[in-house]
Amino acid sequence: MKLQKLAGSVLLASLALGMVAPQAFAAGENLTGKGTVKFLEDKTITGPTDPEDPGKEVTVDPGEGTEQTEQGPLSVDFVSVLKFGEQTLTPSANAGVYEAKPTTVKKDGVDTERGNYVQVTDKRTGAAKQGWKLSAAMTKKFTSETTQDEIGGATISFANPFVNSTQTDKGDIVANATVLLESDGSSAPVANAAAGKGWGTYTVEYGTSTDANMDKSVILTVPASTPLSVNEEYTADITWTIANLD
Repeated sequence: MKLQKLAGSVLLASLALGMVAPQAFAAGENLTGKGTVKFLEDKTITGPTDPEDPGKEVTVDPGEGTEQTEQGPLSVDFVSVLKFGEQTLTPSANAGVYEAKPTTVKKDGVDTERGNYVQVTDKRTGAAKQGWKLSAAMTKKFTSETTQDEIGGATISFANPFVNSTQTDKGDIVANATVLLESDGSSAPVANAAAGKGWGTYTVEYGTSTDANMDKSVILTVPASTPLSVNEEYTADITWTIANLD
C-alpha cells in the first residue's frame, strides 16, 4: 500500500509541476510528419503442412494428395487422395466396408504417415472476416475408367477429426464429429469458423499417427449385392468447398 501511495504522489507532483511550467515552443520549432503503411493481399500459394506439426511444410506426391493451384484469400489448399486399395470380391450378403490407407507425406525428406486430411487458409482481413464454412460432396460416383460402370449407393464416412493450426486458438474452428458423403452428390458440412474467427491456415485430420484410428477413420461402404467388375479401378471425385458464412 505504501508503494501505491508513493507512486500516486509522484504522479501528482509531476502533474503539478507541468501545470506550473508548461513547455513553450518558438515558431518553427514544431513540425508533425506522418507514417503510412499499405497491406496487400498475400497471393502466394499455401502448400501442404504437417497436420500434426503445422509449422512444418511437407511435400506430397500426386498419388497421395491434391494441391491448390489458384490461391485466393479464402481457399482449400490441400486434400488427401483417399486410397481404398485393392479388394477381393467374395460372395457375401453383407455390404463391403473398406478402410482408406493413411496419407504419406515427406517431412524433412523422410516418408511419414498421417491421417487423411484437408487444409484450408483464410487470408481475409477487416470487414471481410465473415467466418467460413467447409463442405464436401461426392461429385462423381465411383466409376470404372474403362467400362464406365458406376457403383450406385456407395458412401464415404469420415470420423475422429483432429483440428490443428499455427494459430494460438485452435478452437476458432469447429469440425463435425462425423461426415457422410452420399453418391447422390449432396453436400455435407465438414467444419466452420464463426464470424471474425478462423484466420490463418488450419488442417482437419481424420485419425492421427498417435492413436489407433489413423487407418480406420475414412470408410468406403458399398451396398450388398452390388454388381462389380473385377480387375477394374473405380474412381470417384470428391469436391471440397470453402465459402463465407451465410
